[in-house]
Amino acid sequence: GAGVFYSGHLPGLFLNDASISQPFSLRTDLAEPTTTPNSLIPFNNPLQSNPAFAAAFPERYVLSTVPKNVTFIGSDTAYGLEPNRAWVTPVTYDWNLTVEHQLRPDTLISASYVGLRAVHLREDVNLNPRTAGTDASRPYKGYLNIYQNENNGMSDYNSLQMGIQKRPGQGSQGLLMGHLTLLANYTFSKAMDIALATNGGITDVGSSVGSGMPFGNPNQGHFETGPSDFDRTHKFVASYVWELPRLNGQNAFVRNVLGGWNWTGIFTHLSGDAMTILLGVDRSGTALNGDRALFIGTPSQYGGIAPDGSRAGCGSGACVPWLNTSAFMTVAQETAIGYTGFGSVGKGAFRGPSLTNFDMGLIKNFTPMSSHENLRLQLRGEFFDVFNHASFSDPDVTVNDGNFGGIRALAGGPRIIQLAVKVFF
Repeated sequence: GAGVFYSGHLPGLFLNDASISQPFSLRTDLAEPTTTPNSLIPFNNPLQSNPAFAAAFPERYVLSTVPKNVTFIGSDTAYGLEPNRAWVTPVTYDWNLTVEHQLRPDTLISASYVGLRAVHLREDVNLNPRTAGTDASRPYKGYLNIYQNENNGMSDYNSLQMGIQKRPGQGSQGLLMGHLTLLANYTFSKAMDIALATNGGITDVGSSVGSGMPFGNPNQGHFETGPSDFDRTHKFVASYVWELPRLNGQNAFVRNVLGGWNWTGIFTHLSGDAMTILLGVDRSGTALNGDRALFIGTPSQYGGIAPDGSRAGCGSGACVPWLNTSAFMTVAQETAIGYTGFGSVGKGAFRGPSLTNFDMGLIKNFTPMSSHENLRLQLRGEFFDVFNHASFSDPDVTVNDGNFGGIRALAGGPRIIQLAVKVFF
């Protein structure tokens, strides 16, 4: 099958920041002063510390009344859309091919290819980066950042998806096959995006600062192309409900206490997500704050997951080393050689920890009084992360941080056990 899906509500979101910024609307940020006396006092007139803003307030324009020579108040950040180009509604193309085979009356297996491609997504571009490390070197004087939303972002997704469905069998088929419901799926996939805003390209202009490489650089497309932040190569999920024997031939105590339970479970395993290694300082002097690390390891050390023996990144305190930190040049080393580039690590080139979780439940329904069949009790025991398996968050991926390469947080919580009684009447 195939489909085409349009995101028609996005233009309104894109225009949000532009509509509440100069020249359509005046706004200013008043930070708490660190000097004495407080320059914002008196509080009944806080704008006295910003006379240019106060003089123009509450001047407002709409698109049809904005003069071409409108005055902007102070050094400001501007937002806008790409001029002289018709807006194209973002569109997603979806296609798939599935083959199914019934192994037996209660068991079905399937294999699918699923592909997605989205075009005309949001790409944020900063038209006014620094060129020599200071605001005075910005191309458009008097402004700080000038964010422009362009309609050029793209993403694609390709996957092999395999599954098995098992229903309870008809008739007497043994303890397992006749009483087990099973649903299991495995996905081998890759999600890529090209110049896509970091929040997925669906919200307002300026909420993403765009690329870490200036828009005029011919290498920007390559710099921003790679696995999506949420890309996980392998995903396996299995769920089951196993109706355990009712023990009808046993005495009432054994039958009511041990018989008739339903054992349920959900097992999930995800391989590591994509990570981009950042430098953490403005080495390129653009103030885009997206400079990447400079890789100095061997080709075999680039990308993926570092072998256990090479991992580092932990000082004092609870920490799990994850990255081979020696494979990246430190900020001091870059300074010593006079490096002023954007780094050499590709988008999403490295992988974080995998995630494994097993939730389990035991459920028993019984009727305490045979003369009142409408009165029924249900006992439930639910065990989340039943084996208390630790799944870790991504490590610190910023070279200039003291914790670079180490993991200091969990991706999930501890084991949780819930016991409950339900009454149906």
